[in-house]
Amino acid sequence: MKRLLVLTVILVAAASVASATPCLGSTTLAALIAEGSCTSQGVTFSHFTYSGGGSITSNLVIATLVNSSGYSDGWSFGPAHGWTTSFTLGFTVSVTPGNSEGVGQITQTADQMFAGLTGSTNLDTASDTESLGVTPNPLIMGAAGNGPGENTQSNPYSLTQVVTASSVHVVPGHNVSHYQQLFYSEALPEPVTFVLIGSGLIGLAFLRRRFVKN
Repeated sequence: MKRLLVLTVILVAAASVASATPCLGSTTLAALIAEGSCTSQGVTFSHFTYSGGGSITSNLVIATLVNSSGYSDGWSFGPAHGWTTSFTLGFTVSVTPGNSEGVGQITQTADQMFAGLTGSTNLDTASDTESLGVTPNPLIMGAAGNGPGENTQSNPYSLTQVVTASSVHVVPGHNVSHYQQLFYSEALPEPVTFVLIGSGLIGLAFLRRRFVKN
């Protein structure tokens, strides 16, 4: 019975990984909301939400995947002519179970808000309230004097899931062209690696004992 239960869990996990949809390089926020989730480089993005933005509905917001080979993934959101009214957006990023890249944890977040053709982000503000487990972690952008292209980074952490909820306040007469969120992750040593390290330490201890006896 126990073997059957273990086998069932393995099959369910394998099925969930196999059915995961790869993230497209360029899509719309509406498509991400409708799709539900997608994966890229060992992490899964899901539960996309969007509100506000005036006439800029989710199907008018272009979502571009931003990633590199160094275990960083995220999205750049922006309508064709930028936002002129305030909006909110959010999603969840989590480590994909059994991913082939070996990614085991998310370590940091970087947010950036870009000025558009009118005004600058000196007066526009953004707050990304991340839920790091049970701890909310607000990231604030748009302090006067910082100039266009405000950006901020979270403190380093070690998590398997982060829920992000960004609220961007656009001052009348100004324009925010796009809003970018990037997540850094890293691979963890596989169990075999831990076994090898442990065996090596035991071997060193054994040799040290023999050396002391001699």
